[in-house]
Amino acid sequence: MLRIFGKSRDKLAVNLGSQYVFYRCKAFSIRFYPRSLLVGFFTFFSLLTVSIISLCLGEFPISLKGLMLLFVGQGSEISEFIIFQVRVPRILAGAIAGFCLGLSGAIFQTLTRNPLASPDLIGITVGASLGAVVTIVLIGGNGLQVAFGALIGVILVTGSIAVLSWQKRFDANRFVLVGIGIGLAGMACIDFLLTRADIMRAENAYLWLTGSLNAVDKTKLDLGFALILPFMGSATWLSAKLDTLDLGEDVAMSLGIKLVPLQITAVAIALIAVTCAVFIAGPVAFIALASGPIARSLIGKSPAIFVSALMGSFILVTADLAARMLFSPTEISVGILTSVLGGLFIIWLMMGQAKKVVV
Repeated sequence: MLRIFGKSRDKLAVNLGSQYVFYRCKAFSIRFYPRSLLVGFFTFFSLLTVSIISLCLGEFPISLKGLMLLFVGQGSEISEFIIFQVRVPRILAGAIAGFCLGLSGAIFQTLTRNPLASPDLIGITVGASLGAVVTIVLIGGNGLQVAFGALIGVILVTGSIAVLSWQKRFDANRFVLVGIGIGLAGMACIDFLLTRADIMRAENAYLWLTGSLNAVDKTKLDLGFALILPFMGSATWLSAKLDTLDLGEDVAMSLGIKLVPLQITAVAIALIAVTCAVFIAGPVAFIALASGPIARSLIGKSPAIFVSALMGSFILVTADLAARMLFSPTEISVGILTSVLGGLFIIWLMMGQAKKVVV
């Protein structure tokens, strides 16, 4: 521990081993992770940059000067419509959905200490998709009805995974394997529903299942805006709490962490985040899987929950821009592009794990 200055009540110190700075006084104490703050700031700046580029590019390109004029109310009507009615909602929806996916992925990966334990691989996202498809196909629901159906699907699937994987205590490896199996069963149920559904409802459900930011409406944005601040607060709080679990469950409990309530709270936050993301953008793959490992590789031992969530926003907005421009003027769904990237990322992760085993 390197002590910078200190009195009987106030202290500013640097822990060289854990790479943090903390200030402690009589009333409170604050811990700072400089590397996390630096990476988080850089990620946010990158997200802002990609968002500006996404606003300018498209079938109707707009220069940076023209974009600035639009924001001071001096643009043409068609430019205002394209920017404020089409592109801005799409970027905001991508940022919110990506934040939710990055948050949920980081939570599950931290709790299980497994980089493959993302919601889209262990069946959680499939549960949301199944609930939403049941709502669309069987009930003909839309809007918040789909969100409610997705939440019910998430709760039922997660509960099933927890019950089947529980053996006197939480087993991370069993949780992942059971989740993969239930996810495959859920996909089979979705396929069955689509083959038996009315053609119009099946088409709507299929388009939603590909994962896209094309059909962003006010209801989706309103739900996202209502939840984003609580999610940010939760990510900040969990960054400190879940970081202790890296030392092991026994060590965490000896430090005063109430393990079971923390796990339940963290899983509940992750499930609500998955539901919000799936409702806004559909079951977009890869984002929840990649955000956590990328963030942790950049910041090292510092808490990665909040940075992972920011990374999810950056990846999804960037992927959506690539999906719009890669085969322009033809536009593909962002879920198709991220699925391809997700497969390559899993191969990269598995190769990294194999090297560790060999070494």
